[in-house]
Amino acid sequence: MSTNAFREEELVSRKVKIGNEWQTRVFPVVGGRLRLAHEENDGLCLQTEVVRFDDALAVVKATARTIKGVFCGLGTASAQRDARLADSLL
Repeated sequence: MSTNAFREEELVSRKVKIGNEWQTRVFPVVGGRLRLAHEENDGLCLQTEVVRFDDALAVVKATARTIKGVFCGLGTASAQRDARLADSLL
């Protein structure tokens, strides 16, 4: 297990362009984030709501309820930005 609590199989590497330079960045997959959320929060409740979904864009609102409070966030995926996911944006 890495020092950031994600398992090796929960991490992916991607090349991203920062300015004029390509750099390799490591990102955790959703499954790893969910595993940690459940392990670190007793009584975790996650709710999702599709705000918008069409051929080009998906917007999802997530609400997490824990003993620490209620936290909301939005996630987006677009066919243009995430070409490999275009057929399965949600």
